[in-house]
Amino acid sequence: MKYSDGFIFRLLLGSFLILVGLNLFVNQMGFDLGFSIFGFWPLIFIFFGLWLLIKRRLFPAMLLLVFGTAFLLSNIFDYSIWAVGWPLIIIFIGLTILFRPTKKWKGKIEGADVNTDKVLNESAVFGNVNQRVESDDFAGGKVDAVFGEFRIDLSDAKVKNNAVLELNTILGSGLIYLPRNVKLDLESTSILGSINNRTGSVTKVDAPKLIVKANAVLGEIEL
Repeated sequence: MKYSDGFIFRLLLGSFLILVGLNLFVNQMGFDLGFSIFGFWPLIFIFFGLWLLIKRRLFPAMLLLVFGTAFLLSNIFDYSIWAVGWPLIIIFIGLTILFRPTKKWKGKIEGADVNTDKVLNESAVFGNVNQRVESDDFAGGKVDAVFGEFRIDLSDAKVKNNAVLELNTILGSGLIYLPRNVKLDLESTSILGSINNRTGSVTKVDAPKLIVKANAVLGEIEL
């Protein structure tokens, strides 16, 4: 049986909340279990890591699993995580840069939801956003990906002149298809990530200009 991403997310989050509720209930009833569930808050990171692992997002999953496990063990055995935490951060940054997969460039985004809004405002946090924008007066907007991925198809949208679109990825990735008749004004900032512009030049004088402000931190954005 195949389970949806939403079901898996609800299963993990619901299980954690049930454990918290049971612990609070037992404490209110006057029973002493000898421990508090709040000392196990790193399980949140472990649950999210397992969810990402099921979705085959390997490096974000391993990052959360390792740090969640390290914080959990530090609470159980009473040692300082910070003594070993910062070297682990450097190691994972290096592994992410070395082994980040190269995405295959495809002509269209399959299975995308149709969006006719004038302004785009989407966030992919531990998940995915796939949209095809068909607005007749697209004015820009903002799209974020944190441990997630967004794929936006603007090829059929009519872009308003000087529209501003902000793109942000943190340990995530983004893919944007632009209309062929739009002049791109790209402002990019990349910190241990990459921003690739594959669009061609537009020579039409009266072509509308789209201003894209792209920021990638340990992430990737392709236009």
